[in-house]
Amino acid sequence: MKILSTDKLGSMFLLLAQMLERIVFYSISANFYFTLNSNPLQWTAVNTMSTTFLHSGFCFVFTMVGGILADTVIKKSTTVIIGYIFYIAYVGFIIIFQENKDSDSNNKLYSLCSHKTDKISHNIFDEACSNILIPTVIFCAIGSGLIKSVMASIGSDMAVKYWTYPSVFFNMYYWSLNVGSLISFAAITFIQQNVSKFYGFLAPGICLFLSFVLFLLGLPYYVVVPKSSKSTLNLVYRVYFEAFQKKFSKKKNLSEKVTNTATDDPINSTTQASFKTNDINTFYQQRADYPSLNAGYFNDSDNSSDETSTIVETTMSESTSDILFLDRSKIRFGGKFSEDDVEDVRKFSTTLILIAFIIPYWLLYFQMETTYMKQGFQLNSGVTISSKNLIIPAAWLSMIDILTIMFLLPILVRFVYPYLRKKNLYPDFIFRIVFGMILAVISMIAAGILQIYVDNDIANNRTITRLIGGTYFNQSNISIYSQVPQYFIIGISESQTIVAGLELACTQVPTSMQAVTNGIFWFFSGIGSFLGTALLSFSNLINKEDKNHFYYFFVLAIIQTVFILLLLPWIWKIRRNKKIHVITTSSTLTN
Repeated sequence: MKILSTDKLGSMFLLLAQMLERIVFYSISANFYFTLNSNPLQWTAVNTMSTTFLHSGFCFVFTMVGGILADTVIKKSTTVIIGYIFYIAYVGFIIIFQENKDSDSNNKLYSLCSHKTDKISHNIFDEACSNILIPTVIFCAIGSGLIKSVMASIGSDMAVKYWTYPSVFFNMYYWSLNVGSLISFAAITFIQQNVSKFYGFLAPGICLFLSFVLFLLGLPYYVVVPKSSKSTLNLVYRVYFEAFQKKFSKKKNLSEKVTNTATDDPINSTTQASFKTNDINTFYQQRADYPSLNAGYFNDSDNSSDETSTIVETTMSESTSDILFLDRSKIRFGGKFSEDDVEDVRKFSTTLILIAFIIPYWLLYFQMETTYMKQGFQLNSGVTISSKNLIIPAAWLSMIDILTIMFLLPILVRFVYPYLRKKNLYPDFIFRIVFGMILAVISMIAAGILQIYVDNDIANNRTITRLIGGTYFNQSNISIYSQVPQYFIIGISESQTIVAGLELACTQVPTSMQAVTNGIFWFFSGIGSFLGTALLSFSNLINKEDKNHFYYFFVLAIIQTVFILLLLPWIWKIRRNKKIHVITTSSTLTN
């Protein structure tokens, strides 16, 4: 019997643990709209969607907290274990207060509500059971956020050390997340809506426990990276503060500082000569001998043999007296920080710029859990199979997105990407991110066009009244399968923008900053979710009659298009800059 190698065992335990954790997460989030909008709670549609946004937002906000803990305070594995404790406590609380009864009105959780209201409320905190549901949502977010922020970082440590192409691991990682999503949408949500909420929450509770056990079994096989003695965010602040001080200081001349530090810098004399002769190429050739001095814009790591190349931003004015802004913080230019510290901050900062541009994309992405779900309840969900009338759960349409990713990623990894790599045409991070954004815009346009027809049917009373989970919904005559194109398109989009962004956040910064960067990547997704809440609230204010929902989708498409147009000039400027060099060095990932 062949025994799996250390890297395969560690990867297997990690991927299985993450897959089971995603079953739990999506079992909770997928049913938020149905649970809150139906009996016995009967929250308004706007407050239901806003709470769904808040749930996703808080989950991702705590990823940054987890990243900071993992990189500078406690070990990565300890951070994950703390997250599991919070998570298990939350799911256990929900299971305990669920009863296996047909009537939700006898539910113990519902009986503990301090207030109930029969009036239509425009305030989340006036809704029934908000005093219990909102705090537990935050409690769940702590557990999920701590786990999500560190899992990919642990995987990145193994991928960089053991895998020939780290991007293959990240595609597998994201594929496993979607396997968990598929199971939750296909099975768990069906149990919750059609069998019993008690068993519907007991099943993910068991999955969460198994996930915890698998993670613990994998501990001996994970790559152990000591936590950094420096706080990442504190280091970034101090380096930038120092650079600003030196830039605007009038006390000393920059050239004098370079001269005064000549004896402390092993290549300073060469540097001065380079400045004096205006030979910038010679200057950067000297820098190339010191890989830690080089800093980063990005190139997809698949374009190098060891998957650890980074593009070094050596953009410099033709003026002989100019230096890079952050270089002013270096000791050799009169600053207080070492070469490695400043270059780590540079890599971290440039990574942050690009993943910040993904925030509007997250705003569109989370429509699958909110407005797409609401639209699904407005479409004809009835089907007849073998003379039996069945109802297609609106959440099931999300499986189109999941199945698209599950089938597409293996094809890309096994056939498309290797072919493009051989032809030297492998798409870099930026291309994949922007391409995914464009597809998300197309998905929003498709949803908006569909919503025009739905609103027209409802306005002209061409509707069907259907009982779903004890609540009556007015549905258009248009089939729910009309949503397939928008889910399919955003599935392709997700396989590009999010996978590329995740790989970017975990491979293009030093190891000591990976958990923080990964946490900030998911934190930005939480920002996108919160922006969705704000946009929904604003939309509700100007659309009090609850008509003409189609414009919301077109507004989202316009927002994303504007940010793409803002991003393109920056990309074009960098592409045309001939002073961007590719440096192949593993040191960029092991600092």
